[in-house]
Amino acid sequence: MTKTDKNTRPAHRDDISPITASRDGWGFAWQLAKREMRGSLGRFRVFLGALLLGVAAIGTVGSVAESMRSGISDNARILLGGDIEISSLHTAPNPEIIEAASRFGTVSKVVQMRAMLQASDRRKLVELKAVDSKWPLVGTAATAPSMPLADALDQTGIVADDALLRSLGLKPGDRARLGNLDVEVRAALTSEPDRSISFVSFGPRVLISDATLAATGLQQPGSFITYRYRLLLDNSQDRDAAMTTLNRLTAPTHARVREVASAAPGFDRFVNQAEIFLVLVGLTALLIGGLGVAGAVRAWLASRMPVIATLKCLGAPSILIFRIYLLQIFVVAACGVAAGLIVAAIAPLFAIHILSGYVTVPLEMTIYPVPLIIAAGFGLGTAFLFAVWPLAKAEEVRAGDLFRSLIEMPDGWPKPRYLVMMITAAIGLTWLAYLATHNLGITASFIGGSLAALLLLSVLGNILVRLLRLAPLPRFVPARLALSNITRPGSPVRAVIIAFGLGLSVLVTVSVSESNLGRQIDNRVAEDAPAWFFIDIQPRQIDAFEKLARSIDGISQITKTPMLRGRVSKINDIPAAEITPPEGSAWILRGDRALTWSASAPKGSEIVAGDWWPSDYSGPPLVSMSEDAAGDFGLTIGDTVSINVLGREITATIANLREVDWQSFQINFVFVLNPGVLDAAPHSWIATTHADSDAAADAVERAVTSNFSNISAVSVKEAVATAQRVIGLLGGAVRLTALVTLIAGIAVLAGTVASSESQRLADSVILKVLGATRLSIGLAWFLEYAFLGLLTAIAAAFIGSLASWALVHGFLGAEFILDGWLVFGTTLAGAVATAVLGLTGAMKTLGRKPAPLLREL
Repeated sequence: MTKTDKNTRPAHRDDISPITASRDGWGFAWQLAKREMRGSLGRFRVFLGALLLGVAAIGTVGSVAESMRSGISDNARILLGGDIEISSLHTAPNPEIIEAASRFGTVSKVVQMRAMLQASDRRKLVELKAVDSKWPLVGTAATAPSMPLADALDQTGIVADDALLRSLGLKPGDRARLGNLDVEVRAALTSEPDRSISFVSFGPRVLISDATLAATGLQQPGSFITYRYRLLLDNSQDRDAAMTTLNRLTAPTHARVREVASAAPGFDRFVNQAEIFLVLVGLTALLIGGLGVAGAVRAWLASRMPVIATLKCLGAPSILIFRIYLLQIFVVAACGVAAGLIVAAIAPLFAIHILSGYVTVPLEMTIYPVPLIIAAGFGLGTAFLFAVWPLAKAEEVRAGDLFRSLIEMPDGWPKPRYLVMMITAAIGLTWLAYLATHNLGITASFIGGSLAALLLLSVLGNILVRLLRLAPLPRFVPARLALSNITRPGSPVRAVIIAFGLGLSVLVTVSVSESNLGRQIDNRVAEDAPAWFFIDIQPRQIDAFEKLARSIDGISQITKTPMLRGRVSKINDIPAAEITPPEGSAWILRGDRALTWSASAPKGSEIVAGDWWPSDYSGPPLVSMSEDAAGDFGLTIGDTVSINVLGREITATIANLREVDWQSFQINFVFVLNPGVLDAAPHSWIATTHADSDAAADAVERAVTSNFSNISAVSVKEAVATAQRVIGLLGGAVRLTALVTLIAGIAVLAGTVASSESQRLADSVILKVLGATRLSIGLAWFLEYAFLGLLTAIAAAFIGSLASWALVHGFLGAEFILDGWLVFGTTLAGAVATAVLGLTGAMKTLGRKPAPLLREL
C-alpha cells in the first residue's frame, strides 16, 4: 500500500486514539457533547418542566406589567383629561390659578362627589361627576343610545352607568331624584375617557352638567367635593412654563397640580407592587424547581457513568468531562427557557383579556424584550447554579468504575473553583432579581426569607427523620420497608419536604389567614358594626339629623363627629416632599387626610403617651396622633405637624398619642385637633347609626335621605361585602402563587423519583429474588411516599399555622383562631398528592425482569 493510500484510507470506527491535553478545549467538548446528546432530551422532562414553569411565570408577569405601563403612558392625556390637572377638595382653587392656567390653553372644569340617586322607593349611592361644555378635552365619551353629550346632559338630563340603571329599574326617558332636583335619564354611559383606574369603587357613575349640579343643591360648604380643572395646552412646548407657574401659585394653597407623568399614580403603584410580588413568586417556583433540576442532572449523570469512566480510560481530563456535560445541560436549559419564553409571549393575551374589565386604557399586546431577557437570565442562571454541583462531582468518576456495577455518584463537597462558580451564579441571580423588582430591600428580604424557609423545612425534615429512626419498626413488611427507605442515608425526604412543603405551607398560611379574617369581619359586623355611615351632613342639619334618627324605633346608638380634609405639608418643619415615608404610612403624606376636633378623647381610643387637653383649652393648636403613625415617622410628644387646610397652614404640637383600633367600625382619625382651630372652616359632619334590625336600618336610611337630600348613606353591609370580595380576590391570587410553587414541588418530586430509579430497580430485583410479589413491593413504595407526604404535611401544617398566626396576630393585631379541620384538609390533600405522584413515577421499575440485571452482577 502506498503512502497516499494510507493517508486517504478512511478511518475505522475502532481506531480510537487517546485524548491528549490539546484536545480538552470547548470545541472538542462540543463535538463529543453533540454526539452524546442524541436521545437525551427524554431524560430531562423534569428539568424542562421546572425551567418552563419559572421562566413562563416571570416572563408573563413582566410582559403584562410592561403592557399596562405602556397603556397608561400612551394614554396618559386621556386618563388625566388633558396635559395638566389642578385639583382641590371642599372648595375650588383660587380664581387667579385658573386664570393663569387659561393663558396656556383650554381649561375644562369637572366636579366630583358622592350623592344618593332615588327612583321611586329605591335609592343608590353614586359617584357623581358634573362636567362643563368643554369636557372631555381628550378622548370621547360614549353613550347608549348614541347621542351628542351636550344633548344628553342638556337641562336636567343625566347619563348613568348601565348597571345602576338596571338595579334601579330605570331606562332612557325615566325620571329620578338627585338632591333637590328631578332629573331625566337620557342614556347609559358606556365609555368615560378620564375614569380613574380602580378595582374598587364606592358607587356607579352618574354624569351630569355643571348647571344641573348647581340646581340639585348638593354643593354645600364643607361637603366632600373634589374640583378638577384640566388644561389642554395650546403649545406642548409650554408644558414646563405652565408647570412652573401653576406650582408657584398653588404652593401656598390647598390645590394640587399634576401632569401626564402621574396620570394614574395609584394604579402605577399597584402595578409595581403586583409585579414585584408575582416576579418573586415566579423566582420561588424557579428556585424550588432548581432542586428538581439538580435531581434530574444527578440521575442523568449516574446513567452516564460508564461513558464518563470510558472517557477517563482514554485519558480525558476532568475539565473536559465537566465541559462536555455542562454544554449538554445548557442546550437542554436553552430548550426549556425557549419554551418558557414562548408561553410568556402568549400568556399575556389571556391576562390582558381578564384585566380589560378593570383597566380603562387599551392594553397593547406586543413583545417586550426586557422582561423576557430577564426571565431567560433567571432560567439559565438557575439551571447553571443547580447543575454545577452534580457536574463537579461527575468529573470525579474514576476510570476503574467502568469495571464495577451498581456504583453511585461521588458524594461530598465539590472543588473550590466550582463553589466559586455557584456563588457567582447566586450573585448574578440576585442582581437579576433587583433588576426585576427595582427594590433592593425587597430583594434582600426575599432572599433571606427564602433561605430561612428552606433551612427551617430542612431542619424539620431532619427532626422528623430522627424521630422515625427512634420509633420501633412495624411488623408489617411493606411498612417496614417503607420506613427503612425513608430513614436510610441518602433518603429523598429532605428534598421532598423542602420543595413540596414550601408550597403547601403557603397554601395553609393563606387558607387559615383568610378564614381568620373572614371570621373577624363577620364577628365585628355582628357585634360592633353600625348599619349606616351618613356623610356630608351640614352643621345646621346635625341636630335635626340626630333628632330624626333617634325618633326611629330600633336605632340603638348614634355616633357623630365633624370632619374636613387637609394635607400634611410639614413634619417638624421639614416639607413633606423632602420626607421619605415608611411604606406602611406613605398614604398619610400621599393625599388629603380626614381631620376632626374634639374636647375629649374619642370613644374606644386609649391614650398611650401624653395627656388630653382640657375641655376649655384655648391655646396654640394641639394635635392627637395615632400611635402607629407617629411611630412610623419617629414622632413623639412635643413634635410638630403642619397641615394645609383650604390654603391655610396650621402647625400643631403633638400633645398625646392614641392607640387606634383600625379594625373596628368606629369613626377613626390619624389626627384629632383641639376645638377652636378648625371650627370656623367650612366643614361637614359624619355620623353612624346602629340598628337592632334590618327593618330599623332601612327605616333610618329612608327617613334621612328623604328629609335631607344632600346627605349620602353608605351601607356598612355593602362595604363589608366589598372588603370580603377584595380579601377573596387577594386570597385567590396568593393561592394561585402557592399552586405555582406546588407545581414546582411536583417537578422536584418527579426528579427525586427519577434520581432513585436505579436504586429502586436494584431493590425490586433483590426483593423479587427473595420472593416478594409486585403487589407487596408496590404497597411498600406507596407507603413510603405516603409517609413522605405525611411528613411534608406535618412540616407544612406547623410552618403554615405559625406564619398565619404571625400575620393575623402579630402584623394585623387580630385574634387568631386555628381552624384545625381546615389545616388537616389542606395538608391531607398535599400528602395524598405526594403519595400518588411518587408511586406513579416509581411503578415503572416494577415491570423490569430481574434476570438482565443479575447478569451484570
